[in-house]
Amino acid sequence: MTARPLLAVLLVLLASPDRGLAQRAPGPGDGSAVLVSETLIAQRPPPIGTGTLFPEPFHYQLPSGYDAGDPGGHPLVIAYHGFSGSSASVHIQSTIDEQCDARNWIYVAPTGLDSEIFGTPMSQQHTEAVALWMIDRFNVDVDRIYMVGFSMGARVTANFAARHRAPEGLMIAAIGLVAASYDNTQAYMTGSTGLKQVMEHPLNFGTSPDVLPFAYRSSSALHFAAGSYPPLPGTVVPGQSMAANLHDTPVYTVWEVFDASTNVVPQAGAFKSFLLSIGGTIDDNSTLSPNGAGHSWAILNEVDLFNFLSTKSVQRFPSQFNALLDESGDVSFADVVQRTAGAFTALEAEADPAQSALTLRGVINAERVSLHAAEAQMGAGNPLRITAISADEHGFTLRLTGFDQTPSYLLDAITGELITGVASDPVSGALIVDLAGHETLQAFAVSEPWTTALVTTPNPVRFNQPLRIHIDAAADEGTTHGLLVIAGGELISSLANGAFTLTAALTPDPILIDVVLDAEGHATLENSGARDPALSGLRIPMQFVGFDPGGAITTVSNLWQLDVQ
Repeated sequence: MTARPLLAVLLVLLASPDRGLAQRAPGPGDGSAVLVSETLIAQRPPPIGTGTLFPEPFHYQLPSGYDAGDPGGHPLVIAYHGFSGSSASVHIQSTIDEQCDARNWIYVAPTGLDSEIFGTPMSQQHTEAVALWMIDRFNVDVDRIYMVGFSMGARVTANFAARHRAPEGLMIAAIGLVAASYDNTQAYMTGSTGLKQVMEHPLNFGTSPDVLPFAYRSSSALHFAAGSYPPLPGTVVPGQSMAANLHDTPVYTVWEVFDASTNVVPQAGAFKSFLLSIGGTIDDNSTLSPNGAGHSWAILNEVDLFNFLSTKSVQRFPSQFNALLDESGDVSFADVVQRTAGAFTALEAEADPAQSALTLRGVINAERVSLHAAEAQMGAGNPLRITAISADEHGFTLRLTGFDQTPSYLLDAITGELITGVASDPVSGALIVDLAGHETLQAFAVSEPWTTALVTTPNPVRFNQPLRIHIDAAADEGTTHGLLVIAGGELISSLANGAFTLTAALTPDPILIDVVLDAEGHATLENSGARDPALSGLRIPMQFVGFDPGGAITTVSNLWQLDVQ
């Protein structure tokens, strides 16, 4: 093949004479469906524009039975073209749009920035922007959004569904893959000089997979180990294969056994085996094309595909999942912040409401993992059994949140002893604990009410930055004063005229600051900044204990950890 300038292809698409309304031949509906050519503008955020420097041409069709007031909405099919195809090529080469009309579904075919982009993040941003534009303007059933792709577009489809797992965002309920191959790296390594030039274009990966391996892998569905091929397909590397996220995404796939594209047939079998190994759902259909269609849309039985899709709805909060993330984000009841960008983050999680148990394991390359109890259907569990396992040398911070009643502390599930070094945040209702590298936490999260909130702002605080400690107790509890308890061994604190100072020191005893509450049960302590550079990097635990005039304890605050940068 001969490489073409990708931007030139984009400009040709934008200049296409079919922009605007375009009547097409009647399908199985009543003949009134209209295919529309549209373009999202550049430099405007979705759903108005693409949010990039480039526009996005696409085609869409409302079914002849479209009902803007239908409370259930209409399913949406996102149809993705093959290499060098276009948003127009899908309805020309397949009957997907006709099937959509026959079933009263909405049809849209994006370009994905350009016709020769291999599912890079910017390309997927364009595709997502098109979907959001459709959802914003039309009556779309957001739990029944399907995606179908051909050849390169099938690879993009599989990766797009794998990368869009956030339950509050755009999720794909099921996918159809036609003549798919799954590994951009292998496509590059086994491809022609012209294909290599296209993949090295700045709008694609900008260079070879030897230079930017993660860019190629994170835009693929499978990754085969270097040196394991030929023969094709080679050995799948699970920890580098985004298809690991398709555990809960039903997949329909079809290919021709004599497909001239050398990657398709061997990778089709590898994809099926990998998906079944992670407990996925796949309807695979190899075929001998009677008309010699080979590598084309013509091998697809659209009726069979749509019968498969029609029974599928998205699972936003699966109770058990594997996740391989290429960036920070949400999956089911977990929110993940990466430790190192430009690398994969892995984790597995399972919620068992019957046993009031949450399990998190295999955590790699995570700075923080938050588990939301209510999203895991665990909000009422007390105590809640927590198992968390760090699988790398760095460890991570575990946040437990989303409870009916904020948990107060953790008990060791084996010994029953209190686990120290745990903080609770009244703002987010979270219990927070740090796991060291390769550490396993087995604990019970116990909810006992605390009626006083303790917070510091800002948190974390930078060295020499002013800090405020605010204590909020209920006025009707009879609390008039109390002690702010600051952990010993790390700092010395003093209080005078409502202001406090912090100075690093080695002392074995906790620091106790006497605090007088106002009539509403509030107190605010302020300082002008930490006085000692040695404070930088410390995590300082603190808690407030309130007393009535007779000296009896009336209230205990949440645990709080102040971070000093």
